[in-house]
Amino acid sequence: MRIFSQSKFRQPYIKLRLVPVALILLACNVGVAKDTDHATFLNHAPSLPCVMTTKGVEGDQFITALTATDVDGDSLKFMKTDGVDWLTISENVLKGQPGAEHIGSNEITISVSDGVDTVAATFNISIVAALNSTL
Repeated sequence: MRIFSQSKFRQPYIKLRLVPVALILLACNVGVAKDTDHATFLNHAPSLPCVMTTKGVEGDQFITALTATDVDGDSLKFMKTDGVDWLTISENVLKGQPGAEHIGSNEITISVSDGVDTVAATFNISIVAALNSTL
């Protein structure tokens, strides 16, 4: 930066040189955020545990908390997308009461969404006979 003065009575002025600048953002396999009125934000899909095998007892209430993570800190919504009728999801709790007809392996597919991306996983719940049941 140089300061020039043309006479004793004039104020000095500054001569600036403008340099063009380019900003490039790169992303790998991520979704786009919900806010389309402003700049585009990157979104990362939530993740569910890869394997969840749980056991329950015929006739007893089955309750288990569902867990998932989201690196963006987005609120998550769980949904049952496939599986046995006796299981339901409310908030992040999987619950139900299995009957004698549910003894054995019970498969359920659960999905979780952060409002932009949705991921799903299939889990196995093994129901055993109650100690006092008659077979």
